[in-house]
Amino acid sequence: MEAKSSPLSARARWILRIALVLAWASGVAGTVTSCAVLAHYRGPIPPRLATSPSVSVSASGSALALPSASASAPASASAVASAPPVPAPSVAPARPMLGITEAEAEVMTDSFERFRKTRLPLTAANFVLSIALVIGAARTLGRRTGGRAWLQQVCLATALYAGADYVASRDERAWLAEKIPAVRVARLDHPGLTREQAEATLRASVRFSFLLKLFGQVALYGGLAIALGRSSVIAELTPSEGSRQSIPPSSTDDES
Repeated sequence: MEAKSSPLSARARWILRIALVLAWASGVAGTVTSCAVLAHYRGPIPPRLATSPSVSVSASGSALALPSASASAPASASAVASAPPVPAPSVAPARPMLGITEAEAEVMTDSFERFRKTRLPLTAANFVLSIALVIGAARTLGRRTGGRAWLQQVCLATALYAGADYVASRDERAWLAEKIPAVRVARLDHPGLTREQAEATLRASVRFSFLLKLFGQVALYGGLAIALGRSSVIAELTPSEGSRQSIPPSSTDDES
């Protein structure tokens, strides 16, 4: 005889609801952030980055083709002199957002271009997983058929992605840990500390924030993936026949 799973307590129900809402909100935030980074890669390279060796290497192929093209179609001196000057494309300066100053935004933009080979595929993967999280969490909150299994697989994949992202972006994190403190120390007041000591403190804070983000992602997605496989959670999220009950359930269930 199969043992019947015990129902979730009121506290466990609230923890499950909060975790599902956090997964949905995290998916929305990840989608917005990934779209912003991908939109940056689709745009032109800022002029201040075009002269950087790490950025200009990708454009060397097209630059080598210019002499042959100009040699095959030479222009006369009079035509060149009469041609109107072509204005250079203007790039809007980075604006402070979400508590980030303009200097910090420029550092982030520099890191996008400097570590393009790793950041672009990681951002594309994060975009796909974030959309899947939004869909899975919404279907699970609505107790739709297949929503729990979908979200469980996506949470497991997202936890693995968080670890892979942390390993693959090691050089990027090290570069940001050196650049961001140098920018922040200029606008912060640290009485009793020298500039070197203040930068060392900020550097440790930035590195700790990276580690805290990893632990938070693994704890949320890994814990939710494990919880969604428990029989009591499966029974809680399984819709009853002929109904479309959603989470949270009625207040009578919480009181029991």
